[in-house]
Amino acid sequence: MTETKRKIFNQRAFVSVLVGISFILMAITGIVMFFAPSCRIARDTSWSVLGFDKDQWVATHVWFSIAFVIASIFHIYFNWTALINYFESKITKAFAFRAEWIAALVLCLLLFAGTIFEIAPFSTLMTWKETFKREGPGGGGHGRGKRAGVHEEEQKQSLHR
Repeated sequence: MTETKRKIFNQRAFVSVLVGISFILMAITGIVMFFAPSCRIARDTSWSVLGFDKDQWVATHVWFSIAFVIASIFHIYFNWTALINYFESKITKAFAFRAEWIAALVLCLLLFAGTIFEIAPFSTLMTWKETFKREGPGGGGHGRGKRAGVHEEEQKQSLHR
């Protein structure tokens, strides 16, 4: 291919790279926020990671999430034909929900239901997070979130049974 026929800027490649980079940075900021203390504690203790305070981590997470969603929409647009082919039966070449789509949907529904209805291991992870924040590196009971109070109330009720 000659240089004159080559695209100067490949939008499809740009969007794919943007989806990947924004996902990685969204995941990193999400992990930092998972372990971050409550806003009041973070503010009172001048909590920071890599020189960024909690408000900066939250703002960064929000903006990379927005970039990820917008880039994902364009990614779907640019790859629409390939996406539709995933819905096509390999045998009949007609529209069909393939096993991969059904498995992904079932997994997402299980994650959603397990989280909403606080079923283990989903509830265990959230309880562990609150315990880490409450009794974390500094100890002292900081970072008590919503689940901490629920957990203590459950313990009190089990003692009275």
